[in-house]
Amino acid sequence: MILGKESVFFVKYNGVFVPISCEVSNSMGESSEMLSTTTRDNSGWETSIPIMQNYTININAEVIFESDINTLSYFNLRKIKRDRTRIEWRRDTIDGAYRDSGFGYIESISDANEADGYASFSLVIIGYGKPETSKLVDGDYVPLLSQEDNELLFNEDNNAIKTID
Repeated sequence: MILGKESVFFVKYNGVFVPISCEVSNSMGESSEMLSTTTRDNSGWETSIPIMQNYTININAEVIFESDINTLSYFNLRKIKRDRTRIEWRRDTIDGAYRDSGFGYIESISDANEADGYASFSLVIIGYGKPETSKLVDGDYVPLLSQEDNELLFNEDNNAIKTID
């Protein structure tokens, strides 16, 4: 089991992957646009196939004062959104076992300032292209493939038995 606090979201900023400061939560959702393939032979049952896929990442965090140019919080993220800059992102488990990564654009960013609480913000990233998932094997990240490919690459103890070219 992976605890939510063990999943950390990073954005490449000034050439270095940095975590979003004071992140409270991150989530990633994927969906597919479906094309209906129903015919008379389907006995009245609807069938369809996926044609276009997309993903969205939602992040919630607390606003902090940015003390240097490598701090990534609300104000720098808002500038990235306003400048329409494509970002490179990754989401790692703290133990480094799994990593999601990809590119995207910040679709929206908003802040909330409760009188008796800390200022917080949320942002939505729309994916650009296919996200990748990889697994840490012998100090290197190896892309996760189909179950058949994984069976060819890893033994039952999850040790690599073949490298990917």
